[in-house]
Amino acid sequence: SNEDGANQPPATTPARSYSQAQLDEANPILALLRTRLATEKSDLKTWTRWTTILSGARLVLPKTTETVDLLENVLIKPGDIERFKAPNEDEGVGLGREDDVKVSRYEMRKRMEKIARSQPLSWILGTSFGFEIVVLGIAAWIFQRRDF
Repeated sequence: SNEDGANQPPATTPARSYSQAQLDEANPILALLRTRLATEKSDLKTWTRWTTILSGARLVLPKTTETVDLLENVLIKPGDIERFKAPNEDEGVGLGREDDVKVSRYEMRKRMEKIARSQPLSWILGTSFGFEIVVLGIAAWIFQRRDF
């Protein structure tokens, strides 16, 4: 027996390539899944575009929820939050059109809290104060133009 050959995987024959029609004939669900994939790719482009637009709007608007979360972060430690877990939180939430993917509500909440806690204080308060300054400036400009 050759010791060098003992560590090598057994030789395999190259995989035979099949045409798309042959694959669809063997498994009719593949054609349906390809159609769904094309639709999902199109939807992804739309969602990406809207996410970019809304992220830009979020940049200039006040961060009211995040400001409240800042107070919560100071008052409640991450370990204490575990005690407030809802009884049905371990159940999966269906994502996708036919609930193909199940995500734990508990895990989703933990990830959202981690993202919320990662926002820098300067970002939250700075953009909120900036918005307030702009609104106050517009109000002052309108007020000074009025003739009493």
